[in-house]
Amino acid sequence: MSERGKIMSVAYSGEVEVEDNDFAMEFERFIIRENEIAIAGSGDDEDGAFKFESLEGTGQKNELGQYNIAIKFVYPDYRLGNKPWEGQGIIVIQSAEETPKRQKCSVKGEWRQDGDSWKFMATLENFKEH
Repeated sequence: MSERGKIMSVAYSGEVEVEDNDFAMEFERFIIRENEIAIAGSGDDEDGAFKFESLEGTGQKNELGQYNIAIKFVYPDYRLGNKPWEGQGIIVIQSAEETPKRQKCSVKGEWRQDGDSWKFMATLENFKEH
């Protein structure tokens, strides 16, 4: 806790297990703050490598205790004309449980895009510990 009694934010990172191995994904930053989560990451699927980040900066905790995070993802090597292909989706974090000393965080969630969804889970490590 900080001097003012607020919980300090903690950053985690690590590989994510996507249901049915439909694509590879990694959270390069998974930042937990009081009542919000911000993310940045990368992955790879049949269209190639992609990067993603929070569109609005964070996902706020909703009444179900989940975080809906609007994301933008970009495929730098998959081009439409002169520009890399971009898309948008939502990552729903259903649970993010930190260990008591905040060295690890177990995450369960779902990537939603264009009417499809992919469940995922991960055990992330404290970014400072890497």
